Amino acid sequence: MSSHQMKITADIFAAHLKCPMKCWLRTTDEPFSGSAYTEWARTQSHSYRTTETELLVSQSSNNEFAFSPSLCNLESEKWRTASSILVQTQTDNCILESELHAISRVPATIKSHPDDLTPIRFIFTNKLGTLDKLLLGFDAFVLSKSIGRSVRVGKIIHGDDSGTLRVSVTALINTIQKHIEKITALLSNPTPPELVLNRHCPECEFRDSCHQKALKSDDLSLLSGMAVKDRAKHRSKGIFSVTQLSFTFRPRRKKKCLANKPFKYDHALKALAIRENKIHIAGNPSIGITEGQVYLDVEGTPDQDFYYLIGLRVKENNSDKYIQHSLWANNFSDERNIWLSFLKIISKVENPRLVHYGSYETTFLNRMRERYADSAIDVEFQEKIISSAVNLLSIIYGQVYFPTFSNGLKEIARYLGYMWSDNAASGLNTLILRSNWERTNSISNSLM
Repeated sequence: MSSHQMKITADIFAAHLKCPMKCWLRTTDEPFSGSAYTEWARTQSHSYRTTETELLVSQSSNNEFAFSPSLCNLESEKWRTASSILVQTQTDNCILESELHAISRVPATIKSHPDDLTPIRFIFTNKLGTLDKLLLGFDAFVLSKSIGRSVRVGKIIHGDDSGTLRVSVTALINTIQKHIEKITALLSNPTPPELVLNRHCPECEFRDSCHQKALKSDDLSLLSGMAVKDRAKHRSKGIFSVTQLSFTFRPRRKKKCLANKPFKYDHALKALAIRENKIHIAGNPSIGITEGQVYLDVEGTPDQDFYYLIGLRVKENNSDKYIQHSLWANNFSDERNIWLSFLKIISKVENPRLVHYGSYETTFLNRMRERYADSAIDVEFQEKIISSAVNLLSIIYGQVYFPTFSNGLKEIARYLGYMWSDNAASGLNTLILRSNWERTNSISNSLM
């Protein structure tokens, strides 16, 4: 892409904040490989912007709202709020462009002073992050360059309650300029950037194509738990693929003085498990549960800290039969009810021991205890079940190496041959325990 034709829009800027490769692909003819999340987020964003714009219109007096007004001669304009304003400016290397969701204008009280302009961005999520503020900062930066004067403050309207956050964009200018410089350098290069899978991949529209390319090259970034600095360290030694990394593993006995310390995660052993398609075990991991298992899986919306489904699989007392429970909350007011129902169910189990996979359920348990502390619930019982809960992932991590690129429960379940369901009531977290370390013929012990 030649520099004189380069245009950096807000979408391109946002893509770069998430992933350089995504930024590059957005400027090419690379087809989308599909992402349900991307489509959902785009629909949500459009709907939220439309709703909030209509709200601004309803709150404005006659002649005080304008759609796509010109910013050339603000002094002669009567509007105080406007929407959908395209702003553009030419730099030495590229064109910067953004469509402001909205803008508010406060006429100066002193004739010699310019009107105060505040760009507004609508974001449908309840929680805001650095990326959201930088996007607003990009809007303000392009606006300030296009009108030739500084824009100090921007505003984000977000979430279910149309919350308002005022952001000092002045403090973001240096960061925004650095990102623009990086994007300019990236798009000026005729070759694409290095392909690196990252945390944004699951929600990216280019996810499938990038994953296939990474598989073809056996790229180290396939190992989801490997940090950037570790990957760079291996590459400095000429190790670029998972297969190459697997040959660097050397079994070592754990020193007696370190016997009580947790095992350090070994990416080379993980790579070896993948290459040999075997489960490797370091040490002698033990779950340590003989009775009272209650398998737990929770689903929620992190953006709202709202939990809508508690899935339980409980073994009947004095029986080998399991009963599954699905406790649903249709709204926030139902959340308390399913928490109380959950406690009532496990209170009937002799010496209940919660078993789950990952930290999400740990957060859930602690948050429910605090959120509904005023409920007429046996506090001692709550403390007991929460403190005795077992996180399977903490046992697996560093000791059990499945031939999978991540320790994600779905990926491990597929390897173990279980059919997967997205319904928590299906007893999802029983997959590892019920296997009882099945397929023992494929397990090899590695001395660490």
